[in-house]
Amino acid sequence: MLEGVTNFVQEISVPIQVQTNGGYLSVKESSTERQESSIEVLYVNGRISCSTARAIASHLEITLSQTGQLLDHLKVKIRQCELGCF
Repeated sequence: MLEGVTNFVQEISVPIQVQTNGGYLSVKESSTERQESSIEVLYVNGRISCSTARAIASHLEITLSQTGQLLDHLKVKIRQCELGCF
């Protein structure tokens, strides 16, 4: 999974390192139950609030579109959408 996400991040030119141990943003496999993702951890098949997704975009200095593509790739669902950004 890490290799696939890393390749995707490079493909869409998002300037982050994907790590599963340490670092600011980590990507973790999720169980069958959706887990709440955060600005530090994105759970594959998880969920995240719109405001947190925007905070991630701001922190990583990437566009909302790139953030949306990353979240789509990880199958992270956006909840509580406020502006229709994603």
